[in-house]
Amino acid sequence: MKKWFSLFCLCLKENVGLLIDTQRYSVINLILALLPVKYRLGYGTGCLFSNWRFNQRGRKNVHDIFQLLALCRVLGKRDVKTWVDIRFPAHYEEKVSSILSLTGKRVCIFPGASEPVKRWPAERFAAVADAFCEYGYSVLLLGSYKEMELLKHVAERMTHKPVIPALIDDEFGRNPVYGALFCAKSELCISNESGRLHFAGLVNTPIVGIFGLKSPVKWGPLSPRSIAIYKELECSPCKMRRAKSRCPYNRRCLLDISVEEVIEAGKNSLGIV
Repeated sequence: MKKWFSLFCLCLKENVGLLIDTQRYSVINLILALLPVKYRLGYGTGCLFSNWRFNQRGRKNVHDIFQLLALCRVLGKRDVKTWVDIRFPAHYEEKVSSILSLTGKRVCIFPGASEPVKRWPAERFAAVADAFCEYGYSVLLLGSYKEMELLKHVAERMTHKPVIPALIDDEFGRNPVYGALFCAKSELCISNESGRLHFAGLVNTPIVGIFGLKSPVKWGPLSPRSIAIYKELECSPCKMRRAKSRCPYNRRCLLDISVEEVIEAGKNSLGIV
Protein backbone atom coordinates (compact mmCIF):
# COMPACT_ATOMS: atom_id res chain seq x y z
CA MET A 1 0.00 0.00 0.00
CA LYS A 2 2.92 2.33 0.70
CA LYS A 3 4.27 1.81 -2.82
CA TRP A 4 0.81 2.27 -4.31
CA PHE A 5 0.31 5.52 -2.38
CA SER A 6 3.69 6.79 -3.64
CA LEU A 7 2.63 5.95 -7.19
CA PHE A 8 -0.74 7.66 -6.61
CA CYS A 9 1.03 10.84 -5.51
CA LEU A 10 3.42 10.64 -8.46
CA CYS A 11 0.51 10.35 -10.93
CA LEU A 12 -1.10 13.43 -9.40
CA LYS A 13 2.12 15.41 -9.39
CA GLU A 14 3.11 14.53 -12.97
CA ASN A 15 -0.44 14.68 -14.34
CA VAL A 16 -0.07 11.24 -15.93
CA GLY A 17 -2.22 10.90 -19.05
CA LEU A 18 -1.74 7.23 -19.96
CA LEU A 19 -1.21 4.09 -17.87
CA ILE A 20 -0.25 0.88 -19.72
CA ASP A 21 -0.99 -2.18 -17.56
CA THR A 22 0.74 -5.36 -18.78
CA GLN A 23 -0.44 -7.51 -15.85
CA ARG A 24 -3.12 -10.20 -16.06
CA TYR A 25 -4.06 -10.59 -12.42
CA SER A 26 -7.41 -9.10 -11.42
CA VAL A 27 -6.27 -7.69 -8.07
CA ILE A 28 -3.31 -5.88 -9.67
CA ASN A 29 -5.55 -4.62 -12.49
CA LEU A 30 -7.98 -3.23 -9.91
CA ILE A 31 -5.25 -1.55 -7.83
CA LEU A 32 -3.76 0.10 -10.92
CA ALA A 33 -7.24 1.14 -12.09
CA LEU A 34 -7.57 3.22 -8.90
CA LEU A 35 -4.64 5.45 -9.86
CA PRO A 36 -5.52 9.00 -10.98
CA VAL A 37 -4.70 8.83 -14.71
CA LYS A 38 -6.74 9.97 -17.70
CA TYR A 39 -6.53 6.87 -19.92
CA ARG A 40 -5.78 3.22 -19.19
CA LEU A 41 -4.69 0.49 -21.57
CA GLY A 42 -4.41 -3.19 -20.67
CA TYR A 43 -5.72 -6.62 -21.56
CA GLY A 44 -5.94 -8.15 -18.08
CA THR A 45 -9.39 -8.96 -16.63
CA GLY A 46 -10.90 -8.98 -20.11
CA CYS A 47 -9.92 -5.34 -20.79
CA LEU A 48 -12.41 -4.33 -18.07
CA PHE A 49 -10.29 -1.40 -16.89
CA SER A 50 -9.06 -0.36 -20.32
CA ASN A 51 -10.41 2.60 -22.29
CA TRP A 52 -9.94 0.43 -25.40
CA ARG A 53 -11.42 -3.06 -25.82
CA PHE A 54 -9.90 -5.58 -28.20
CA ASN A 55 -10.28 -9.28 -29.01
CA GLN A 56 -8.11 -11.67 -27.02
CA ARG A 57 -9.25 -14.98 -28.51
CA GLY A 58 -6.63 -17.71 -28.78
CA ARG A 59 -4.15 -15.84 -26.59
CA LYS A 60 -2.85 -19.10 -25.06
CA ASN A 61 -1.46 -20.03 -28.47
CA VAL A 62 0.17 -16.65 -29.11
CA HIS A 63 3.64 -15.71 -27.88
CA ASP A 64 3.46 -13.38 -24.89
CA ILE A 65 5.49 -10.63 -26.60
CA PHE A 66 2.95 -10.43 -29.42
CA GLN A 67 0.21 -9.98 -26.86
CA LEU A 68 2.14 -7.05 -25.43
CA LEU A 69 2.55 -5.65 -28.94
CA ALA A 70 -1.23 -5.78 -29.29
CA LEU A 71 -1.26 -2.86 -26.85
CA CYS A 72 0.90 -0.91 -29.32
CA ARG A 73 -1.47 -1.74 -32.16
CA VAL A 74 -4.37 -0.36 -30.15
CA LEU A 75 -2.45 2.92 -30.05
CA GLY A 76 -1.94 2.82 -33.82
CA LYS A 77 1.65 1.53 -33.85
CA ARG A 78 1.97 -1.40 -36.27
CA ASP A 79 5.62 -1.92 -37.20
CA VAL A 80 7.19 -2.98 -33.88
CA LYS A 81 10.38 -5.04 -33.49
CA THR A 82 10.72 -7.74 -30.85
CA TRP A 83 14.15 -6.42 -29.85
CA VAL A 84 15.64 -2.99 -29.24
CA ASP A 85 18.78 -1.13 -30.29
CA ILE A 86 20.35 -0.43 -26.91
CA ARG A 87 23.26 1.96 -26.52
CA PHE A 88 24.56 1.20 -23.07
CA PRO A 89 25.87 4.23 -21.15
CA ALA A 90 29.65 4.65 -21.24
CA HIS A 91 30.13 3.93 -17.53
CA TYR A 92 28.48 0.51 -17.97
CA GLU A 93 30.73 -0.31 -20.93
CA GLU A 94 33.81 0.83 -19.00
CA LYS A 95 32.92 -1.24 -15.96
CA VAL A 96 32.70 -4.50 -17.95
CA SER A 97 35.71 -3.79 -20.18
CA SER A 98 38.24 -5.26 -17.72
CA ILE A 99 36.31 -8.55 -17.67
CA LEU A 100 35.72 -8.70 -21.41
CA SER A 101 39.39 -7.97 -22.14
CA LEU A 102 40.21 -11.33 -20.51
CA THR A 103 37.90 -13.22 -22.84
CA GLY A 104 37.62 -13.77 -26.58
CA LYS A 105 34.52 -15.30 -28.09
CA ARG A 106 31.95 -15.64 -25.33
CA VAL A 107 29.02 -17.88 -24.37
CA CYS A 108 26.97 -16.66 -21.42
CA ILE A 109 25.08 -19.11 -19.22
CA PHE A 110 22.28 -18.42 -16.72
CA PRO A 111 21.92 -21.59 -14.57
CA GLY A 112 19.37 -20.02 -12.21
CA ALA A 113 15.61 -19.43 -12.31
CA SER A 114 13.03 -17.86 -10.05
CA GLU A 115 12.02 -21.28 -8.66
CA PRO A 116 14.21 -24.37 -8.09
CA VAL A 117 11.63 -26.53 -9.91
CA LYS A 118 12.43 -24.65 -13.15
CA ARG A 119 16.20 -25.25 -12.96
CA TRP A 120 18.04 -27.75 -15.11
CA PRO A 121 20.67 -29.55 -12.95
CA ALA A 122 23.84 -27.57 -12.17
CA GLU A 123 26.17 -30.43 -13.14
CA ARG A 124 24.61 -30.50 -16.62
CA PHE A 125 25.22 -26.78 -17.05
CA ALA A 126 28.83 -27.45 -16.01
CA ALA A 127 29.20 -30.14 -18.68
CA VAL A 128 27.72 -27.84 -21.36
CA ALA A 129 29.99 -24.99 -20.28
CA ASP A 130 33.07 -27.24 -20.50
CA ALA A 131 32.06 -28.35 -24.01
CA PHE A 132 31.97 -24.77 -25.30
CA CYS A 133 35.30 -24.03 -23.61
CA GLU A 134 36.67 -26.93 -25.69
CA TYR A 135 35.30 -25.22 -28.80
CA GLY A 136 37.33 -22.11 -27.95
CA TYR A 137 34.72 -19.98 -26.19
CA SER A 138 35.05 -18.23 -22.85
CA VAL A 139 32.11 -18.93 -20.54
CA LEU A 140 30.42 -16.22 -18.49
CA LEU A 141 28.34 -17.65 -15.64
CA LEU A 142 25.67 -15.04 -14.92
CA GLY A 143 23.11 -14.61 -12.18
CA SER A 144 22.00 -12.40 -9.33
CA TYR A 145 23.85 -11.93 -6.06
CA LYS A 146 21.28 -14.29 -4.50
CA GLU A 147 22.51 -17.06 -6.79
CA MET A 148 26.19 -16.86 -5.81
CA GLU A 149 26.20 -20.36 -4.31
CA LEU A 150 24.59 -21.82 -7.43
CA LEU A 151 27.16 -20.12 -9.68
CA LYS A 152 30.00 -21.46 -7.50
CA HIS A 153 28.36 -24.89 -7.55
CA VAL A 154 28.41 -24.94 -11.37
CA ALA A 155 31.99 -23.62 -11.53
CA GLU A 156 33.26 -26.25 -9.06
CA ARG A 157 31.99 -28.99 -11.36
CA MET A 158 33.73 -27.61 -14.42
CA THR A 159 37.12 -28.70 -15.73
CA HIS A 160 37.74 -25.29 -17.30
CA LYS A 161 37.60 -22.03 -15.39
CA PRO A 162 34.60 -19.80 -16.16
CA VAL A 163 34.28 -16.06 -15.52
CA ILE A 164 31.71 -15.20 -12.83
CA PRO A 165 31.17 -11.40 -12.95
CA ALA A 166 29.02 -11.34 -9.77
CA LEU A 167 32.00 -12.70 -7.80
CA ILE A 168 34.28 -10.01 -9.19
CA ASP A 169 31.98 -7.09 -8.43
CA ASP A 170 28.76 -7.30 -6.40
CA GLU A 171 27.12 -4.71 -8.68
CA PHE A 172 27.13 -7.17 -11.58
CA GLY A 173 24.78 -9.38 -9.58
CA ARG A 174 22.55 -6.56 -8.36
CA ASN A 175 21.97 -4.47 -11.50
CA PRO A 176 20.14 -6.38 -14.29
CA VAL A 177 21.44 -3.92 -16.89
CA TYR A 178 24.79 -5.71 -16.66
CA GLY A 179 23.09 -9.02 -17.42
CA ALA A 180 21.76 -7.57 -20.67
CA LEU A 181 25.15 -6.02 -21.47
CA PHE A 182 27.03 -9.30 -20.99
CA CYS A 183 24.47 -10.99 -23.25
CA ALA A 184 25.00 -8.29 -25.88
CA LYS A 185 28.75 -9.00 -25.78
CA SER A 186 28.27 -12.77 -26.19
CA GLU A 187 27.79 -14.96 -29.26
CA LEU A 188 25.25 -17.21 -27.51
CA CYS A 189 23.16 -17.36 -24.35
CA ILE A 190 22.16 -20.66 -22.70
CA SER A 191 19.48 -20.41 -20.04
CA ASN A 192 16.60 -22.02 -18.21
CA GLU A 193 13.19 -20.58 -19.00
CA SER A 194 13.45 -17.41 -16.91
CA GLY A 195 13.46 -13.65 -17.16
CA ARG A 196 17.22 -13.77 -17.80
CA LEU A 197 16.66 -15.63 -21.05
CA HIS A 198 14.78 -12.57 -22.26
CA PHE A 199 17.76 -10.30 -21.49
CA ALA A 200 19.47 -11.97 -24.44
CA GLY A 201 16.37 -11.69 -26.61
CA LEU A 202 16.15 -8.00 -25.77
CA VAL A 203 19.60 -7.37 -27.28
CA ASN A 204 19.09 -9.87 -30.15
CA THR A 205 21.62 -12.46 -28.97
CA PRO A 206 20.97 -16.07 -30.10
CA ILE A 207 19.58 -18.26 -27.31
CA VAL A 208 19.35 -21.92 -26.39
CA GLY A 209 16.41 -22.03 -23.99
CA ILE A 210 15.78 -25.03 -21.72
CA PHE A 211 12.02 -25.30 -21.23
CA GLY A 212 10.30 -27.64 -18.81
CA LEU A 213 7.19 -26.23 -17.17
CA LYS A 214 6.17 -23.64 -19.74
CA SER A 215 5.63 -23.88 -23.48
CA PRO A 216 8.04 -21.99 -25.78
CA VAL A 217 5.05 -21.30 -28.02
CA LYS A 218 4.06 -18.77 -25.36
CA TRP A 219 7.41 -17.85 -23.80
CA GLY A 220 10.15 -18.97 -26.19
CA PRO A 221 13.14 -16.96 -27.46
CA LEU A 222 12.59 -14.85 -30.58
CA SER A 223 16.10 -13.64 -31.45
CA PRO A 224 17.69 -15.04 -34.67
CA ARG A 225 19.17 -18.57 -34.59
CA SER A 226 17.55 -19.24 -31.22
CA ILE A 227 16.44 -22.75 -30.26
CA ALA A 228 13.97 -23.81 -27.55
CA ILE A 229 14.41 -27.35 -26.20
CA TYR A 230 11.06 -28.66 -24.97
CA LYS A 231 9.87 -32.24 -24.53
CA GLU A 232 6.11 -31.51 -24.70
CA LEU A 233 5.12 -34.48 -22.57
CA GLU A 234 1.55 -35.56 -21.90
CA CYS A 235 1.57 -33.36 -18.79
CA SER A 236 3.01 -30.29 -20.57
CA PRO A 237 2.71 -27.43 -19.97
CA CYS A 238 2.74 -28.04 -16.22
CA LYS A 239 -0.65 -27.81 -14.48
CA MET A 240 0.70 -28.39 -10.96
CA ARG A 241 3.16 -25.53 -10.59
CA ARG A 242 0.84 -23.07 -8.88
CA ALA A 243 -0.23 -25.69 -6.37
CA LYS A 244 3.47 -26.27 -5.58
CA SER A 245 2.72 -29.98 -5.68
CA ARG A 246 5.39 -32.63 -5.75
CA CYS A 247 5.84 -33.68 -9.37
CA PRO A 248 4.57 -37.28 -9.83
CA TYR A 249 6.68 -37.58 -12.99
CA ASN A 250 9.99 -36.71 -11.29
CA ARG A 251 10.43 -33.53 -13.37
CA ARG A 252 10.82 -35.49 -16.60
CA CYS A 253 10.06 -32.34 -18.59
CA LEU A 254 13.49 -31.00 -17.54
CA LEU A 255 15.47 -34.11 -16.66
CA ASP A 256 14.76 -35.79 -20.03
CA ILE A 257 16.70 -32.95 -21.70
CA SER A 258 20.24 -34.26 -22.12
CA VAL A 259 23.57 -32.46 -22.07
CA GLU A 260 24.16 -33.62 -25.64
CA GLU A 261 20.92 -32.02 -26.85
CA VAL A 262 21.86 -28.63 -25.38
CA ILE A 263 25.40 -28.80 -26.78
CA GLU A 264 24.11 -29.74 -30.23
CA ALA A 265 21.57 -26.91 -30.17
CA GLY A 266 24.31 -24.46 -29.20
CA LYS A 267 26.56 -25.73 -31.99
CA ASN A 268 23.77 -25.30 -34.53
CA SER A 269 23.10 -21.79 -33.35
CA LEU A 270 26.80 -20.86 -33.52
CA GLY A 271 27.35 -22.63 -36.84
CA ILE A 272 29.89 -25.09 -35.42
CA VAL A 273 30.27 -28.13 -37.67
